[in-house]
Amino acid sequence: MLLLVLASVLAVARADCDACIEGRCYTRKTLARELHIPDQMAIDRKNGILYVHTDSEMNTAFFHEDLTIQLVRRQNFTGLAVDQDTQILYTADSKNIQQYSKDSLNTCNNKTVLPRKFGNEQPIMLIHKDCITYTKKSKTGLFFLNKDGTEEWIYGSSKKFTISDFVVQVGCIPTKLYFVANDTTYFLGHSEKTINGTTKFVPDDSLLVARKNFVLSTDKYNNVFFKDATLNVIYKMNDETNKLVEYAAYESGSVDKFVFDKNNNIVFYDSSDGSFNLWKPDLSDSARCTITAPHSKYQITKKPNIDQNCFNH
Repeated sequence: MLLLVLASVLAVARADCDACIEGRCYTRKTLARELHIPDQMAIDRKNGILYVHTDSEMNTAFFHEDLTIQLVRRQNFTGLAVDQDTQILYTADSKNIQQYSKDSLNTCNNKTVLPRKFGNEQPIMLIHKDCITYTKKSKTGLFFLNKDGTEEWIYGSSKKFTISDFVVQVGCIPTKLYFVANDTTYFLGHSEKTINGTTKFVPDDSLLVARKNFVLSTDKYNNVFFKDATLNVIYKMNDETNKLVEYAAYESGSVDKFVFDKNNNIVFYDSSDGSFNLWKPDLSDSARCTITAPHSKYQITKKPNIDQNCFNH
């Protein structure tokens, strides 16, 4: 079983931090307001494009660096995923997974006809990492397509779960992913085993991470992050110790969905005011911050200035 460990980030506090991330003050920059995003969001890090699915049944490309918006062709698609190597956008209808490029969002570049091995339900959440992994409407479990898109499989030990969120750290087979089901978070991986002299990757049973409901995300370095659904805090998985450690806390609002941009800053959706926001590091000085419990209301305390050299180690 993976263990949940809450490790405090210790440093000097500052009074005007909107968020404290790894001991540094970050300020909140609002990118857009009055949006309702009930479903997935994804990011093209290279080109600075946020893709979101709005309540008007439209996929929208939000170029957050120059603050322009463009609709993706057609409506009634679900799920959004970006291949960070090719910047191709993937989205699904009931029969196909379609591909779009940033320069032709009104024209489908290619489509994969979904195999019917496990029924006709529409994919509702997509992630691209080596291959496409997804959940399905009215179906339990996690599914993936072969890299050539010719056959659909289900991750065996996931099939008993109704999954509300997941992230993929390593895709296809072998795989390494985390998912949330029934307010509980699990890990699913594959172990290398020798069977009759042949090396194979065998799926592990789903391992309990925590009996908590998290919002999940991965950054540009493939680290996995867990936003606590009840506290203003985000944890990071330490892959060496298999423990969660405290990564960030924030002052107010909510973080309902979040992704990491090309600078590894957090872009998030706040349903309390329907806004997209970016936490940017405060570069006005080298002041640091401390995350103080209880995290349900993020707190910092003014402290005397100290020699900044103590942070250079």
